[in-house]
Amino acid sequence: LTAQPAGPAPSLPITLRVDGQAPLGSRELRVAGPAGVSNPLTIHISDLPEFQESALPLNAGQRGPLTLPAAVSGVIGASTEADSIRFAARAGQKLIFDVQANRTGSPLDPTLVLLDASGRELARSEDAHGLDPFLEFAVPADGEYVARLHDLRFQGGGDSRYRMVAGELPYLEFLFPFGGRRGSTVPLRLSGHQLEGAERMTLQVDANAPPGRQEIRARTARGLSNPQPFEAGDLPEFGETEPNVTAEQANSVEVPGVVNGTIGEPNDIANAVLYLASD
Repeated sequence: LTAQPAGPAPSLPITLRVDGQAPLGSRELRVAGPAGVSNPLTIHISDLPEFQESALPLNAGQRGPLTLPAAVSGVIGASTEADSIRFAARAGQKLIFDVQANRTGSPLDPTLVLLDASGRELARSEDAHGLDPFLEFAVPADGEYVARLHDLRFQGGGDSRYRMVAGELPYLEFLFPFGGRRGSTVPLRLSGHQLEGAERMTLQVDANAPPGRQEIRARTARGLSNPQPFEAGDLPEFGETEPNVTAEQANSVEVPGVVNGTIGEPNDIANAVLYLASD
């Protein structure tokens, strides 16, 4: 990590070198100085080509062309500003567009719009993951398209940052169960987009792993998916079994413990009888 001398503005330009063997995932970045240590900011380590929106070629108000898959980082720097990024796609492709902004601490409330070469709107997303957009776009024909990003209220500023991941990529929406006991083997069900047969996996939870949150990714022919959290702990784990709608059908669960279950349909109810574990 190399820091450059800062001017009178409250900023510190740095150069961060990422090891080619660094594990994928999020990292916290802090600045330490005579006054102490700063709050953390998040940086994402990926296996995709990464671009700065401002560094892409500019033509008629559009950046690009961008070759997918890729990740683009940018800033909506002023009110009424919109970033337009041009890319080529083939008929039949299913492209993922995942905008990461508000959930990473940015004040940006982004809107994502996909347009064809003539400027006709084809798809739009706003609050898919919290306030952040997400789209799976089925490409209708060979040609060039535009991804346009702006703030919902057409506001902006120097801290209205975003990162957009785009391409024909596997995407993991959730996994179940959400956690498991250290030292155990946990069969997982995965759900998402373009997982290509990777909807199930068996996870061996390391007995010596630190308790707490881990990141799980689906491994597919197209590569690794985005991560989803998995909680490793030391309590006994119980799986809800149906039918357990009535008190007479209640599952028996020992406490302390963890219950993993699904409310699978409207009006579904899960009942459990709790038993204190003996010392």
